[in-house]
Amino acid sequence: MHLRTVHAPTPREFAEISAGRQPVVLTGLTDSWPAMTHWRDLDYLRACVGEEVVPVEVYPDGDTGRHASYISRNMRVNEFFDGMAPHPGRPALFLIVPLAGHLPRLLDDIVAPSILPKVTRTIWLYGDRTFSNLHFHPFQHSLACQVVGRKRFGLYPPEETPHLYPRHWLSKWYEFTRIERFNPVDLDRYPRVRRARGVEVTLEPGMSLFIPRHWWHWVSTDEVASHVLYYFDATDPLRWVWTSPGRRSLFWKGRQLVAREATRWRRKIERSLGFRPPAPPAGDQPSR
Repeated sequence: MHLRTVHAPTPREFAEISAGRQPVVLTGLTDSWPAMTHWRDLDYLRACVGEEVVPVEVYPDGDTGRHASYISRNMRVNEFFDGMAPHPGRPALFLIVPLAGHLPRLLDDIVAPSILPKVTRTIWLYGDRTFSNLHFHPFQHSLACQVVGRKRFGLYPPEETPHLYPRHWLSKWYEFTRIERFNPVDLDRYPRVRRARGVEVTLEPGMSLFIPRHWWHWVSTDEVASHVLYYFDATDPLRWVWTSPGRRSLFWKGRQLVAREATRWRRKIERSLGFRPPAPPAGDQPSR
């Protein structure tokens, strides 16, 4: 499997790319971003957003690949920068935040590529020698735009799901593999991975990667690295039922809708009875 590279695609060309449901490396999308120079300067980021308070993923065992083990802790961005370097015996930190809701000033340094249809979320990911374990995005396509450092992506198509040890349908982590750490994989313990057909690609600053919905992927970096991740709507909802990740996503979408409706009715009844639930505690809280 080989990924093709397309330079500065037009909206029509990108529509054809996204309809093809294959990952593609794109260039020329972020050349004019002020972030390409500003965000390499930590002093700039400290001055711009250092005092802002954001939720940070804290991994007590020091491994950002253990997605189910982290807690979300509110801290100032400067505090995150001070503690993000991995150190034996110290928790690992990983910053993954929606820019509009937490750090809107940084939006001035980027411009959503005009080739994208409706963008629903813009996520900033920043960390030092981090690893995101194998997972897929349930509901939307995404575009990862590399800004600082290099990141390595491993990608597998949805049809490889049987070889990737997905979690049970009822697990709240259904979009993740149950392999504790995918890079490298313990092949004696998970032998089916040998049959999985995938591809790896390293993004340099200025490169972007289109990740189709339901494609499995892991992300790794050996240095301080940052990228902006855009989520945008897919135009082929009926294709969800064609893949195992798609069916899992639809199942959980239904559960979420039922849970949301039950919560709405519970709150309505509480208001009618004059009951006011206590506020959630401050401090460390699970983020999912």
